[in-house]
Amino acid sequence: MFKFFDQLCPAVESTDYWSDDALHRAADALDDFGPADWKALSEIWSARDAVWLRGCAEAMSSSARPLRVITLLLDMFDHEDALVKLACFDAIYHLVESHPEPLASFTEPIFLLADRAATVPGVSRFGIENLRDRLNSSARRP
Repeated sequence: MFKFFDQLCPAVESTDYWSDDALHRAADALDDFGPADWKALSEIWSARDAVWLRGCAEAMSSSARPLRVITLLLDMFDHEDALVKLACFDAIYHLVESHPEPLASFTEPIFLLADRAATVPGVSRFGIENLRDRLNSSARRP
C-alpha cells in the first residue's frame, strides 16, 4: 500500500480534478496502511521533496488514524520549506478539529508547534489561536 501512496503524493499538488482524486485515494491508502507501510513512510519521508511532502501532509489531514499521522506531521513541520510547514500546520489543525479527543494526549507538542508556526508565512494568528482553543477544549473534556 505504501508504494501506491508514494506515487499519489506528488499528484496532490496539481490544481485540477485529478489532484482531488489523488488526495482522496492517498488518504484512503493511509487508512489501509499496515505496520510495514507505516515503517516505510516513517523511514522515507525525509528523503522526499517538498512537493511530495505537501501532498503527504494534505493526505494525512483527512486520515481516520490521527494517532498514526500526528507524530509524522510534527516531525515534518521541521522541514526547511515554508509551504511544507504550512501544509503540516493545516493538517494538524484539521486533525484536531476532526479528532480532538484522541489527540488530547498530544496537546503539549501541538502547543509548541503552534508557537513556532507564528513565523511561518501563511499561518494566521487566528488559525493558531483557534488551534489552541480547540486543544484546550478537548483537554477539559472528561
